[in-house]
Amino acid sequence: MRIEKILSEFDGLGLEIAVIVPEGDPKGVIQFSHGMAEHKERYYDFMNYLSDHGYVCVMSMECVMLFAVFAIVTEPVLRYSTMLIEGMGRIFASRRRKRAVK
Repeated sequence: MRIEKILSEFDGLGLEIAVIVPEGDPKGVIQFSHGMAEHKERYYDFMNYLSDHGYVCVMSMECVMLFAVFAIVTEPVLRYSTMLIEGMGRIFASRRRKRAVK
């Protein structure tokens, strides 16, 4: 396993990542992300196991709680949008049935 620092071309901010590359041609890439209450070391053994079976494994050294906050914020919007669309569907279906009866 190696620790690398990659820089954003947009704003120059750095992100430290842990990378494990298997020998030979990789089968795929698996990206891990850990939460605030966890620590990255918890995943190292599993990352090594997957690498031994041909997968490149990458994990950010920082918590990615921003994604969790985004999900929490957008969930109500998506839920109510779905309810609105389903309600509109019922209204249109009712109107179609009424027109078919006439």
